Amino acid sequence: GVEASKIIRNDSDKAIANIPIIALTANVMKDDITRYLSIGMNAHVAKPIKAQKLRETIILCLSK
Repeated sequence: GVEASKIIRNDSDKAIANIPIIALTANVMKDDITRYLSIGMNAHVAKPIKAQKLRETIILCLSK
């Protein structure tokens, strides 16, 4: 996820570079989340994933 996000964010095609990326991970420490956001991920959802939280996060990311 981290490497893929870096590649996506560095793509020369702005439509690709700006697609929403949500980290879905069990890594929930503040430093982990900060790292994901600092490399360009739009949001973080902790595992185990709760459907409502994921739905809300997707809607939020798509509305920006």
